[in-house]
Amino acid sequence: ISVALTGAGGEEARRGCRGCRNSNEQQRKNKQRDAKPLTRDELQCVVTSNLVAVGGGMDDDDDGDSQSGETAPGPMPLLPTGALLQLDSFKMALGGRIWASSPFMCHQLLQRRSELGLDTAVVLELGAGIGAPGLFAAGLGARVTLTDQQVPEGSSNGLLQLIERNATSNRAHFAHPPRVLELDWTNHAHVDAVAETAPLEGFDVVLISDCTHWPDIHIALMQTVSRLLRRGCGCERGGLALVAHETRKKWRRLDWQVQSLAAAADVAGGGGGGGGRGRT
Repeated sequence: ISVALTGAGGEEARRGCRGCRNSNEQQRKNKQRDAKPLTRDELQCVVTSNLVAVGGGMDDDDDGDSQSGETAPGPMPLLPTGALLQLDSFKMALGGRIWASSPFMCHQLLQRRSELGLDTAVVLELGAGIGAPGLFAAGLGARVTLTDQQVPEGSSNGLLQLIERNATSNRAHFAHPPRVLELDWTNHAHVDAVAETAPLEGFDVVLISDCTHWPDIHIALMQTVSRLLRRGCGCERGGLALVAHETRKKWRRLDWQVQSLAAAADVAGGGGGGGGRGRT
């Protein structure tokens, strides 16, 4: 299991200079104009040199899950208050369970809490599943929006309702109630709707946990990150995307999923189109 950091964050970087803080009107106008994709430098997503091992995964002689090569999820960390999030699962959906990357993502959030400025950050989780990393970030003080597709499609009691129930059952641990929104990365209307809820500059931190195993949606995922992640300026660094990815045993020697995601980041960073208003 690895975590990739993209962009840069932290409270100091997030504040910016007086000129930037006083430019809200201009930022509002910029947001209303056609959004431009982030540049390659602004969107350095999941290249091998950026991967930071944080534990878990599998050794070459570890059999793991004999069918899928998956690592059993470790325990969720406690919040600083000593509380443990109570999370229900949903057996009817692939995203309705805790996968191994989620606890490791939560450990990273806890360890990097100050670096990420989570007590004041505005955080977005993509492909939230049951909502573990996003809700954990909310428990650290962040203002969080959790997103995923509705599974089963059109259901009134599906994956999104599971996230909402988990948010409600843990509300005592949150300074700010989390928001839950439907988001299919390939649906431009969904992306636009989430963008409308973001701060003018975009989200400070974007969380992606175990959403990297289907290369056919990598470009849509990276274009969504490009659209929603906070941009930098001359005196302020941009937002940060935190990506947790598990290398399964059968792909141990060559993690083609990471290579595919890096290629998708190049497309999104280079104006590959899609995912936002007026994209070219």
